[in-house]
Amino acid sequence: MADDGKTGFAKFVYYIKVFHALDYILLVTFALAVVYGMRTVRPPCRTFSWNDTDISHKKGKSTFPSGTLFSMEFIPIGLYLLFEALRARLARKGEWYLDVKETDQLIDGATTRVEMLEPEGKRSEGAHSAKAGRYPDESPEMNRENEPKRLMTCLEATNYWVLAHGFSIILAVCLVEILKVYAGRLRPDFLDRLKKANVTEGTDPKDLCDIAKARDGRLSFPSGHSSCAFSVCTPMALYFLSVLHAFSGASVWRTLVGLSPIYLACACAISRTRDNRHHFADIVAGSLIGMGTGLLAVAVFFRFGKEIAVLVPRRMEFVRSRGGRVLADVAE
Repeated sequence: MADDGKTGFAKFVYYIKVFHALDYILLVTFALAVVYGMRTVRPPCRTFSWNDTDISHKKGKSTFPSGTLFSMEFIPIGLYLLFEALRARLARKGEWYLDVKETDQLIDGATTRVEMLEPEGKRSEGAHSAKAGRYPDESPEMNRENEPKRLMTCLEATNYWVLAHGFSIILAVCLVEILKVYAGRLRPDFLDRLKKANVTEGTDPKDLCDIAKARDGRLSFPSGHSSCAFSVCTPMALYFLSVLHAFSGASVWRTLVGLSPIYLACACAISRTRDNRHHFADIVAGSLIGMGTGLLAVAVFFRFGKEIAVLVPRRMEFVRSRGGRVLADVAE
């Protein structure tokens, strides 16, 4: 019983590690600390003119309200899980992008493809003699036996996409929140906000710095919507490009379809100028921040597989190439 308890605890600890639970806690804690911390900081109380046309626009209705943006952040998680499950379920053995297709593996973390599905002793049993690393056709019964391990590998790979997704968003949000308070740029609808708060030209300028609506009107640079949209859509676009094998140079349509999330991000960013919430420079800066964090997040957790133009989790290959275990090994 004691051994069973130790084994169960060891598995629990392993699951915590393999699903990066501590990383998720760290990201959420960091985001909350920055966001709520910045709310206690007063942005620079810049002087302005009531005749300044750049800040005298009417406050428009938001084309992409906060609820829509919130949905954009969570819907991709379900899409990652759905597409990874379909890729794992529909691909035959040896054709899934996480299957090994070479038997002459080298113990090298940068170049070795990882044996995700087969135990150590079975790696070469099904290999063709003419085509090294290719698996023979299998019976439906053998495919069904292999499904639980493939499911575990699918969950682990999906988790890395979700982690990259969260890392991209939270890093972008934190950078934007800090820069907004530091810059203190006035929004295009700043004067309209003051009028709705019953502030007139006769109001003491010192009081303007402490009015809540005036404070939000001083947080124009960079655009939070733009950064959030691109931090969500950039990793997702890279994922779609990988799924469609667009990086293999097969055809242009794969690239155009794979970039579809970027079109949505552009629409969201540009809408902020139409709604008079941001200046054009604000959305450019926000978009670059979101795109940068998205590219960084994917680069940290993924790389192109050996001889295949798809993105594969770095950590899963690194662990197995050094004799470690992935989730499918523990589930055996």
